[in-house]
Amino acid sequence: PLKIFLTGNNLIGGILTQTKLQGEKVKSIVIGIGINTNQEEMEEEIKKIATSIQKEFEIEIDNRKIISEFCNEFEKKIKSRIEDY
Repeated sequence: PLKIFLTGNNLIGGILTQTKLQGEKVKSIVIGIGINTNQEEMEEEIKKIATSIQKEFEIEIDNRKIISEFCNEFEKKIKSRIEDY
């Protein structure tokens, strides 16, 4: 797992990946991304290090917009990489 920090020790999210191989070739990759957007309270085991965008910037995030913008940018990056091959 890759932890995403906002500043210092303020954990704001994480990325998990899982790769499936067929022989020595990558058959598939699953990527999971979590971002703490509107959480006001954190679970006991992480509340000393975790934060959220809402907590840090005092704004409410439209999660649908974040997902949409992320997917659009990701698609652009993938398309540009495919064109490079």
